[in-house]
Amino acid sequence: MARPARVWYRLLMGVSCGAFVLLAGLGRGAVTTAQEAAKPAAAPTTVGADVCVACHPDVPAAQQKDWHSRLVASRRGPSNCEDCHGPGSLHSNDPLKVHTFYDLGRAPAGKSAQACFTCHKTKHTSAAWRGSEHAQGKVRCWDCHSSVSSPHSLTSRKPEKTVCLGCHREQRAIFELTSHHPVREGRIECYDCHEMHRRQSEKDRRELCASCHARQRGPFVFAHGAISGELTDACLDCHRAHGSPNRRLLKYTGRGLCLQCHADKALHFVGVTCWTSGCHKQVHGSNSNPLLLGS
Repeated sequence: MARPARVWYRLLMGVSCGAFVLLAGLGRGAVTTAQEAAKPAAAPTTVGADVCVACHPDVPAAQQKDWHSRLVASRRGPSNCEDCHGPGSLHSNDPLKVHTFYDLGRAPAGKSAQACFTCHKTKHTSAAWRGSEHAQGKVRCWDCHSSVSSPHSLTSRKPEKTVCLGCHREQRAIFELTSHHPVREGRIECYDCHEMHRRQSEKDRRELCASCHARQRGPFVFAHGAISGELTDACLDCHRAHGSPNRRLLKYTGRGLCLQCHADKALHFVGVTCWTSGCHKQVHGSNSNPLLLGS
């Protein structure tokens, strides 16, 4: 009876050791899996345009219809797709799971613009764009520069007023007022006054108006606040930028305009208009009188 007992003992010990080895192996496997998961993902690399076209055969045909896309395709070499979309190795290996490095169709406005700034970084900067009203309004580059809001469709260097007024509908209505900047007539475009890719300062606005209205710019010995920079909103303290029911794009008519700043003169020659009465007729500046009196 002693021999069978020894056999059972050996068998039990063998099973125990096997289970221990199995559990140890599973433990090492779990550790290895965790270590692999903790490893950083492989950095994407370029694969070339031929790999992209194999799955996206419609893109080259679209590129040939547009000056911008043709320029990219001809100038940037065989990896032109990745110049905009970023290196595509991870996407090409698993296209259903991994999108391109710059997924322009899904990326928010701030990130999608980075693709454009790979080329357009001399005139415009990424930092200035991020501070612009367009960027903060989640506007993407091709929302304005593309005919159907797609980076592969027809591109325009400078969008026409119809593009701007498609979003800025209040301004479209204002241009119908009697006194307005001649955008409706086609004499100027929105981009003649507006810098779309960065925020404009008060100094920018003053210089902008003066670029066309040189006569009002001076220099004057005694300049009105808008010209001297003492007023907070430059020319727009007195004038409306797009249109007004009053002559010369004025914000208010008659004395009401001057009383915005000169409220202490409310009882000064009541009923007389300040600049048409022959008194303060040099409203932008004078070289002879600090009160801007007419000569």
